[in-house]
Amino acid sequence: MCPLCLEVLNSPIELVTCGSIVCSKCCCSWLEVRHELVCPCCYEDHLKDAATIRPPCSLVLDTLSNISVACCRCKNKVPLSDLIPHLQSSCQYVPVEGVLQEILDNPVTEPLSPVESALQSHFVRRSLLLSPKKDVLVVKTSGKALVPTSSASHKTVKKRTKSLSDLRSVVSAGDTITQLSREVDSCTPEERAKLLEVISSQTGDFRVSISTKDALAMKTELNISWNKLRAMRRWLQMWKIDMSSESHMRVRANDLIGSNIHAEMVPLSFQHKDGGEVIKQAPIASIPHLWDRIVTVLEQNQSNGKLTWHNGVIPSEEIWIKLGGDKGGGTFKFCFQILNVAAPNSTDCTNVISLFEAADSLTNLRICLGQYIQQVADICTRIWSLVQVYSKQNAEQSSPFVMIT
Repeated sequence: MCPLCLEVLNSPIELVTCGSIVCSKCCCSWLEVRHELVCPCCYEDHLKDAATIRPPCSLVLDTLSNISVACCRCKNKVPLSDLIPHLQSSCQYVPVEGVLQEILDNPVTEPLSPVESALQSHFVRRSLLLSPKKDVLVVKTSGKALVPTSSASHKTVKKRTKSLSDLRSVVSAGDTITQLSREVDSCTPEERAKLLEVISSQTGDFRVSISTKDALAMKTELNISWNKLRAMRRWLQMWKIDMSSESHMRVRANDLIGSNIHAEMVPLSFQHKDGGEVIKQAPIASIPHLWDRIVTVLEQNQSNGKLTWHNGVIPSEEIWIKLGGDKGGGTFKFCFQILNVAAPNSTDCTNVISLFEAADSLTNLRICLGQYIQQVADICTRIWSLVQVYSKQNAEQSSPFVMIT
């Protein structure tokens, strides 16, 4: 540090007699003021000889060159040796007044510069922190007070709608439908009712429709009879909710479960409360033609690209089918599964072909499943997709395996 200006040494010189190091500019200024060759540090007149002034040693110069100082303009730190070139050419400092005036003079249609983007982000964060509602920023754009949308002009409402739509697109990253549905879900029941009322008044007749598939799923899930479903349809219509017609639902149900389901009452064995067995009439529902149902499932899996041979576990020219039963909830279900799919044991891949509400005793199984004994044997002579069919019994399993090759 220079003992005269108390700043970092700039172009230093060494006074040999006393060993002081000062800025060359500071030393010249001192001599001009004193009008005599007196040392500014020890006040002796030994500066009359030029040999008493010399450059500092290399150690001092190296130390000074490695010192980083802050630029007095842009406040960036630069090496001391580069300070003068920095001030002359590299310093990007512009007076604040000039920057603000340049920003204000930019056209409103011109994209934001990096400086403007940084200022915008800073001002928005500050405004949100100072806002009574931390997630709402109110900006005054004119002297006009905002009016409710219900009282605003058509042009203003259209402009607001577009602004909200654009904002929703940005916030949701383009997934506006999902975002809009989440906004509706967040409404209270009272707000939803009011929203439906407003939409109905604007569109004339706003109604909600339940598709055939959804209506049929509801009927099955709630175990509703057709008569009760008709009453429900009339009640829903009072609330402007339309349900698919019964004829469409019956056609769809027929497509899903097929028209070859056979139901009848058969004598089955039941346990008597006092012990022993008693024979009662009980309902049984079954698909009479096992092969037709198997072909239908195979063709569905083939068209959907779901058939697989599990990396060679199943031979490439074979299709394996597993037959088995399950007793649960008071009902016995006889099913088959196509093993040439990704998850053959899943519920979606299990096809029920017969069920009855009785115990799975040997007598009941013979009565209800006897029709399939010959059908399984007949499958051996069938051909599907130009591939011959044969049957193989796995001795270690309680259920037979039918393999199509």
